[in-house]
Amino acid sequence: MEIILLISLFHSINLRSGIGQILQFAPLLSIFILTSDLEKEQIQKLFFIIITSSLILSVYGIYQYIWGFEHTKEYINLNLKPILETRYAREILLTRRSIATFFSPNMFASYLSMIIPLCVGLLLDNIKKKKTFIFLIICLAFVFVSLLLTKSLAGWVGLSCGITVFLFFTVGAGRKIILISAIAVLVIISSLLLSRYNMFFDAANQQNTISQRAGFFKNTTEIIKDFPLKGIGAGNLGNIYLKYKGFTDNETRFSHNLFLQAWAETGLPGMAALIFLALCFFRASLRMKKNFTHIGIISSCYVFIANNLIDFSYYIPQVSFIWWAGLGAVSGQAAAITSKKSKKAIKLLIVMAIAFTIFLSTRSLMALNYFRGGDYQKAVATEPYNDLYHAAMKNYNEAIRLNPYFPFYYRDLGLLYLSKDMTEEAINEIEKASGLYPSNAQLHQLLLD
Repeated sequence: MEIILLISLFHSINLRSGIGQILQFAPLLSIFILTSDLEKEQIQKLFFIIITSSLILSVYGIYQYIWGFEHTKEYINLNLKPILETRYAREILLTRRSIATFFSPNMFASYLSMIIPLCVGLLLDNIKKKKTFIFLIICLAFVFVSLLLTKSLAGWVGLSCGITVFLFFTVGAGRKIILISAIAVLVIISSLLLSRYNMFFDAANQQNTISQRAGFFKNTTEIIKDFPLKGIGAGNLGNIYLKYKGFTDNETRFSHNLFLQAWAETGLPGMAALIFLALCFFRASLRMKKNFTHIGIISSCYVFIANNLIDFSYYIPQVSFIWWAGLGAVSGQAAAITSKKSKKAIKLLIVMAIAFTIFLSTRSLMALNYFRGGDYQKAVATEPYNDLYHAAMKNYNEAIRLNPYFPFYYRDLGLLYLSKDMTEEAINEIEKASGLYPSNAQLHQLLLD
């Protein structure tokens, strides 16, 4: 996938976004390589640590629901009252959906729903180890309660897929436990649908989750129709999405479907690579010699795949690192990488990728430091492909060249022309802005004025 991302830079509509995506994925690829070389005991230790960290987050999520939100609302009412008017604040604070340290209840739910199969797998493998067994029971209880408090349907849908996979691979007494869990999850999903009826089935509600996702899918499909082969470049969906967004659709950087977004951004090669990756995982999961821990890892990965059919946790490292760790563990244990020479070559590639990531990250941090200090010229000289720095210098023509689908650069250029009494040029630029964001009423009003 990293190679596909690099190739997509050559036809990216915005280089800054493409490089940012590569910087995000390089460490995750490193996790995959490292875990693919672990022994069985090391894999158990790794995922035990991941489960332990999830316990801390779950406890915080529960605290947040019981006491934290009230304290936050009291503070905002005293000091930052306008924040409560934003949709995000209403979504989190007023509906009391736990997020812990994540930015969204759905992302927290995606993380927790991946943890549960891992926890069950380790638990069933450690029944005879009393202390470990009790600890894992406690972890499972807290994670389960915290997942309930996210009130996220996507998280439970993903978990139901994971339970199905766990059942498929499990025999004996463990199968009965998983079957009972499956029934419980179905009951919870039904309860969520009823308790948040207006968010799923009320057609009059513009924030209807199903309607919004249908809009995301439709708009992304339109982008694919316009860029079917090469795509728009990794990380660029948000830059061009405004052109395709309907009047009632939310703005977004994600299509909420991994395969649609991969096709839109990286074209057919990226889509093919992603499908190949999924098929390799499927094949490796069948070939792998399985204990309950391994079944838990496989099920957790399937939770992630299912979740990314209706959400975007693939692009959130806080969640996706579990997928890459699980994918590496499954491929390594299935002997997907057998040759020592192949291992050395892959490790060399990952070292090169990390070195490249460190180089680019250092330059970006230097440029950001100059930018924050008000030295825009040094920021531009350090990171010349960053359109934001050019826009800060009011060099809108260069910003437009670097990010031609961002409507507000055209608007700002139009306003600059207007301040110089260049009315015809101003109208021309604002018309371009309106064409790139046709659902924006303010741009239409600006033209009328």
